[in-house]
Amino acid sequence: MNRRRAIVLTLLGVPTTLGLGTAIFRDDLLEKRVAVIEPGRLVRGAWQRPGPLRRIIDREGIRTIVSLTAINRDDPKYVAQAKVVRETGVDWIIVPMRGSRATLDQMAEAADLLADPARQPAYFHCVAGHHRTSLAHAAYRIRHEGWTGPQAWREVASFPWARPDLDREDRRLIEAFAAAQGAGTLPRRDVDHANAPSFEVGSPPDPRGGRSRVGVRGIPNLDEQPRRGPERSDLPLGTNAGGQPRPGRA
Repeated sequence: MNRRRAIVLTLLGVPTTLGLGTAIFRDDLLEKRVAVIEPGRLVRGAWQRPGPLRRIIDREGIRTIVSLTAINRDDPKYVAQAKVVRETGVDWIIVPMRGSRATLDQMAEAADLLADPARQPAYFHCVAGHHRTSLAHAAYRIRHEGWTGPQAWREVASFPWARPDLDREDRRLIEAFAAAQGAGTLPRRDVDHANAPSFEVGSPPDPRGGRSRVGVRGIPNLDEQPRRGPERSDLPLGTNAGGQPRPGRA
């Protein structure tokens, strides 16, 4: 760590020993694996710390966050993101993909959410911004833009963090999704977001008037999902849908 960065971190009260300060500095201030897929419509990335997430929401005008992971409400990542959701008023939807995989139904669900004009601009992410995010990205291209499996695979494999030679399971799922889509075996689901059940996000509403809420549709309570165990993608399909559009947005 150079001296200037060490001074900045010290002034911010961040420890600088053993590289810990560098890691905290990076995670708290830098955006992780963020890419604009369609300007004004879709942005992909990893699970962000609050500061970078707020910056993405403001810069891209995000109306909806789509999280592609099963997570419990006491997970620190959930708690931190819930606070940003309350304060910004964005909607928050969870498609509970487990591990680094997804079912074809979950991929279709994610694709339909991303294609919903009422939800755009949308920011979609998993934890690392790699496997599950690419599966949703490819599913959107195939299901709503008529791309072939190979076309969608080439796009998601082109990102600098992708590992085309190792991400064989991602490619297999993308090809399977394209085949199922072509065969018409993935029915489209019309989601009535306006009448979805609502529950407060994590903790009491923001005293300044934030009204973002989370509703569970078609999946178990996230607190009841297993925290450990085999990495499987057989969780029931559903979304964890939240809130109100940000103030001032039509």
